[in-house]
Amino acid sequence: MYERKSSLWLRIIEIFSLIVVVCFSVIIIFQSKIGKNKAYEYLSQCVCVDINYTDETSAKGTAVIISKTEAVSVAHLFDKEISRITCQVYNSQISFTMEVEKIDKGLDLAKLRVIDFNGNIKKIKFCDKKDINYANKIVKFGNSLGYGISASEGIVSNPYVKIEIDGNQRELINISQPICGGDSGGGVFTTSGKLIGLISFKTTPTTAPTDNLSYIIPSYVIKQFLIVN
Repeated sequence: MYERKSSLWLRIIEIFSLIVVVCFSVIIIFQSKIGKNKAYEYLSQCVCVDINYTDETSAKGTAVIISKTEAVSVAHLFDKEISRITCQVYNSQISFTMEVEKIDKGLDLAKLRVIDFNGNIKKIKFCDKKDINYANKIVKFGNSLGYGISASEGIVSNPYVKIEIDGNQRELINISQPICGGDSGGGVFTTSGKLIGLISFKTTPTTAPTDNLSYIIPSYVIKQFLIVN
Protein backbone atom coordinates (compact mmCIF):
# COMPACT_ATOMS: atom_id res chain seq x y z
CA MET A 1 0.00 0.00 0.00
CA TYR A 2 2.82 2.38 0.91
CA GLU A 3 4.64 1.65 -2.33
CA ARG A 4 1.47 2.30 -4.33
CA LYS A 5 0.98 5.71 -2.68
CA SER A 6 4.64 6.59 -3.24
CA SER A 7 4.45 5.74 -6.92
CA LEU A 8 1.26 7.78 -7.24
CA TRP A 9 2.90 10.82 -5.68
CA LEU A 10 5.93 10.40 -7.91
CA ARG A 11 3.64 10.28 -10.92
CA ILE A 12 1.87 13.46 -9.78
CA ILE A 13 5.20 15.22 -9.28
CA GLU A 14 6.39 14.13 -12.73
CA ILE A 15 3.21 15.44 -14.37
CA PHE A 16 3.43 18.72 -12.44
CA SER A 17 7.09 19.14 -13.41
CA LEU A 18 6.24 18.51 -17.05
CA ILE A 19 3.47 21.13 -16.94
CA VAL A 20 5.87 23.68 -15.40
CA VAL A 21 8.51 23.01 -18.07
CA VAL A 22 5.95 23.33 -20.89
CA CYS A 23 4.54 26.57 -19.45
CA PHE A 24 7.98 28.16 -19.12
CA SER A 25 8.90 27.06 -22.65
CA VAL A 26 5.75 28.64 -24.07
CA ILE A 27 6.45 31.89 -22.16
CA ILE A 28 10.04 32.05 -23.42
CA ILE A 29 9.01 31.38 -27.04
CA PHE A 30 6.21 33.95 -26.79
CA GLN A 31 8.50 36.62 -25.33
CA SER A 32 11.18 35.98 -27.94
CA LYS A 33 8.69 36.45 -30.76
CA ILE A 34 6.86 39.42 -29.29
CA GLY A 35 9.91 41.14 -27.81
CA LYS A 36 12.15 40.97 -30.88
CA ASN A 37 13.18 44.46 -31.99
CA LYS A 38 12.94 44.38 -35.78
CA ALA A 39 14.46 47.86 -36.18
CA TYR A 40 17.96 46.37 -36.11
CA GLU A 41 17.20 44.38 -39.26
CA TYR A 42 17.65 47.69 -41.14
CA LEU A 43 20.94 48.71 -39.53
CA SER A 44 22.97 47.87 -42.64
CA GLN A 45 20.70 50.05 -44.80
CA CYS A 46 21.57 53.16 -42.78
CA VAL A 47 24.90 54.09 -44.33
CA CYS A 48 27.66 56.59 -43.56
CA VAL A 49 27.87 59.36 -46.15
CA ASP A 50 30.90 61.53 -46.94
CA ILE A 51 30.15 64.55 -49.14
CA ASN A 52 32.94 66.43 -50.87
CA TYR A 53 32.01 69.83 -52.25
CA THR A 54 33.63 71.61 -55.17
CA ASP A 55 34.86 74.38 -52.84
CA GLU A 56 37.09 71.72 -51.19
CA THR A 57 35.00 71.56 -48.01
CA SER A 58 33.28 68.38 -46.84
CA ALA A 59 30.52 67.07 -44.59
CA LYS A 60 29.46 63.80 -43.01
CA GLY A 61 25.94 62.48 -42.70
CA THR A 62 23.72 59.45 -43.07
CA ALA A 63 21.38 58.04 -45.71
CA VAL A 64 18.82 55.23 -45.78
CA ILE A 65 18.94 52.83 -48.72
CA ILE A 66 15.40 52.02 -49.85
CA SER A 67 16.25 49.96 -52.96
CA LYS A 68 19.28 48.79 -54.96
CA THR A 69 19.21 52.09 -56.85
CA GLU A 70 17.63 54.59 -54.43
CA ALA A 71 18.35 56.18 -51.08
CA VAL A 72 16.88 59.05 -49.09
CA SER A 73 18.55 61.62 -46.86
CA VAL A 74 18.20 65.30 -45.89
CA ALA A 75 18.55 68.19 -48.30
CA HIS A 76 20.77 70.41 -46.15
CA LEU A 77 23.68 68.00 -46.69
CA PHE A 78 23.48 68.54 -50.45
CA ASP A 79 22.69 72.27 -50.79
CA LYS A 80 26.13 73.11 -52.23
CA GLU A 81 27.80 72.05 -55.46
CA ILE A 82 29.07 68.51 -54.95
CA SER A 83 32.10 66.82 -56.44
CA ARG A 84 31.64 63.34 -54.92
CA ILE A 85 29.43 61.38 -52.50
CA THR A 86 30.93 58.21 -51.02
CA CYS A 87 29.16 55.77 -48.71
CA GLN A 88 30.15 52.99 -46.34
CA VAL A 89 27.97 50.20 -44.98
CA TYR A 90 28.09 49.62 -41.22
CA ASN A 91 30.73 47.13 -40.07
CA SER A 92 31.68 45.97 -43.57
CA GLN A 93 34.03 46.67 -46.46
CA ILE A 94 31.12 47.57 -48.76
CA SER A 95 31.56 51.07 -50.18
CA PHE A 96 29.88 52.78 -53.12
CA THR A 97 28.91 56.18 -54.47
CA MET A 98 25.72 58.17 -54.83
CA GLU A 99 24.43 61.06 -56.91
CA VAL A 100 21.73 63.57 -56.05
CA GLU A 101 18.53 62.91 -57.99
CA LYS A 102 16.32 65.59 -56.47
CA ILE A 103 16.06 67.74 -53.35
CA ASP A 104 13.34 69.72 -51.64
CA LYS A 105 14.84 72.34 -49.34
CA GLY A 106 11.40 73.21 -47.92
CA LEU A 107 10.95 69.63 -46.68
CA ASP A 108 14.69 69.12 -46.10
CA LEU A 109 14.60 65.92 -48.15
CA ALA A 110 16.92 64.51 -50.80
CA LYS A 111 16.47 61.52 -53.10
CA LEU A 112 19.76 59.92 -54.08
CA ARG A 113 20.72 57.56 -56.89
CA VAL A 114 22.75 54.60 -55.60
CA ILE A 115 25.62 53.45 -57.84
CA ASP A 116 27.19 49.97 -57.74
CA PHE A 117 25.74 48.83 -54.42
CA ASN A 118 26.14 45.07 -53.86
CA GLY A 119 24.72 44.65 -50.35
CA ASN A 120 21.51 42.94 -49.31
CA ILE A 121 18.32 45.00 -49.24
CA LYS A 122 15.15 44.58 -47.18
CA LYS A 123 12.06 46.38 -48.38
CA ILE A 124 11.50 49.53 -46.35
CA LYS A 125 8.04 49.75 -44.80
CA PHE A 126 6.80 53.25 -44.01
CA CYS A 127 4.93 53.83 -40.76
CA ASP A 128 1.40 55.18 -41.31
CA LYS A 129 0.55 58.56 -39.80
CA LYS A 130 -2.24 57.04 -37.70
CA ASP A 131 0.26 54.65 -36.07
CA ILE A 132 2.63 57.41 -34.89
CA ASN A 133 1.73 58.12 -31.28
CA TYR A 134 3.13 59.48 -28.03
CA ALA A 135 5.68 57.14 -26.39
CA ASN A 136 6.07 54.84 -29.43
CA LYS A 137 9.33 52.94 -28.88
CA ILE A 138 11.89 53.76 -31.58
CA VAL A 139 15.50 53.12 -32.60
CA LYS A 140 17.64 55.87 -34.16
CA PHE A 141 20.58 55.10 -36.47
CA GLY A 142 23.09 57.80 -37.34
CA ASN A 143 26.72 58.41 -38.31
CA SER A 144 27.33 60.22 -35.02
CA LEU A 145 30.25 62.67 -35.29
CA GLY A 146 31.33 60.77 -38.40
CA TYR A 147 32.60 57.80 -36.35
CA GLY A 148 30.28 55.21 -37.91
CA ILE A 149 26.68 54.16 -37.47
CA SER A 150 25.51 54.20 -33.86
CA ALA A 151 22.13 53.17 -32.48
CA SER A 152 20.09 54.55 -29.61
CA GLU A 153 16.66 53.59 -28.33
CA GLY A 154 14.03 56.04 -27.18
CA ILE A 155 10.44 57.14 -27.67
CA VAL A 156 8.34 59.57 -29.66
CA SER A 157 8.04 62.67 -27.46
CA ASN A 158 5.56 64.54 -29.68
CA PRO A 159 4.14 62.84 -32.79
CA TYR A 160 2.91 65.99 -34.49
CA VAL A 161 4.78 69.29 -34.45
CA LYS A 162 4.46 72.18 -36.89
CA ILE A 163 7.43 74.54 -37.06
CA GLU A 164 8.05 77.43 -39.44
CA ILE A 165 11.60 77.30 -40.82
CA ASP A 166 12.81 79.83 -43.40
CA GLY A 167 9.20 80.67 -44.25
CA ASN A 168 8.15 77.01 -44.69
CA GLN A 169 5.66 75.27 -42.41
CA ARG A 170 7.14 71.84 -41.72
CA GLU A 171 5.49 68.81 -40.14
CA LEU A 172 7.94 67.12 -37.78
CA ILE A 173 8.16 64.55 -34.99
CA ASN A 174 9.95 65.30 -31.72
CA ILE A 175 11.96 62.33 -30.37
CA SER A 176 13.61 61.71 -27.02
CA GLN A 177 17.12 60.80 -28.23
CA PRO A 178 19.78 63.50 -28.63
CA ILE A 179 21.25 63.97 -32.11
CA CYS A 180 24.64 65.29 -33.15
CA GLY A 181 26.69 66.11 -36.22
CA GLY A 182 26.73 63.26 -38.74
CA ASP A 183 23.31 61.93 -37.64
CA SER A 184 21.47 64.03 -40.24
CA GLY A 185 19.64 61.79 -42.70
CA GLY A 186 19.72 58.78 -40.38
CA GLY A 187 16.76 56.44 -40.19
CA VAL A 188 14.47 56.15 -37.19
CA PHE A 189 12.52 52.89 -36.99
CA THR A 190 9.76 51.46 -34.84
CA THR A 191 10.43 48.23 -32.98
CA SER A 192 8.23 46.49 -35.58
CA GLY A 193 10.75 47.53 -38.26
CA LYS A 194 8.88 50.39 -39.95
CA LEU A 195 10.57 53.65 -40.91
CA ILE A 196 9.01 56.40 -38.81
CA GLY A 197 11.26 59.23 -39.99
CA LEU A 198 14.64 60.71 -40.94
CA ILE A 199 16.81 62.72 -38.56
CA SER A 200 16.64 66.39 -39.55
CA PHE A 201 17.91 68.76 -36.85
CA LYS A 202 18.09 69.69 -33.19
CA THR A 203 17.43 73.03 -31.54
CA THR A 204 20.33 75.14 -30.27
CA PRO A 205 20.44 78.25 -28.06
CA THR A 206 20.66 80.38 -31.21
CA THR A 207 17.59 78.81 -32.88
CA ALA A 208 15.19 78.21 -29.98
CA PRO A 209 14.68 79.01 -26.28
CA THR A 210 15.31 75.32 -25.44
CA ASP A 211 18.47 73.45 -26.40
CA ASN A 212 18.74 69.88 -27.74
CA LEU A 213 15.18 69.15 -28.86
CA SER A 214 15.51 66.55 -31.63
CA TYR A 215 13.29 66.49 -34.70
CA ILE A 216 12.76 63.98 -37.49
CA ILE A 217 10.90 64.21 -40.80
CA PRO A 218 7.81 61.94 -40.66
CA SER A 219 7.57 58.81 -42.77
CA TYR A 220 4.39 59.94 -44.54
CA VAL A 221 6.13 63.15 -45.68
CA ILE A 222 9.09 61.12 -47.00
CA LYS A 223 6.79 58.69 -48.80
CA GLN A 224 4.93 61.52 -50.56
CA PHE A 225 8.22 63.19 -51.52
CA LEU A 226 9.46 59.98 -53.14
CA ILE A 227 6.22 59.54 -55.09
CA VAL A 228 6.10 63.08 -56.53
CA ASN A 229 8.37 63.55 -59.58
